[in-house]
Amino acid sequence: AHVLAAIDEKLHRLYRESLRGQTVRVLLEQETAPGQVEGLSDNYVRVFCQGTADLCGRMVNVRIMSLEGEGVRGELVL
Repeated sequence: AHVLAAIDEKLHRLYRESLRGQTVRVLLEQETAPGQVEGLSDNYVRVFCQGTADLCGRMVNVRIMSLEGEGVRGELVL
């Protein structure tokens, strides 16, 4: 079971790394800190970016810049 979990973690990380530089659609869900929001991409990757609470509940485009924890960090594309 530990081997499968390690393989799953590695594949998930490789997938998230492959998103770097791409623009993805994200449903923003919540403000996590002043000026910071998070949501899920259309392919279920956790995305963190700058934004305000009024964006929550909206679909936005986010350009992925880096990995962050179990997700990715990006910037809003306006």
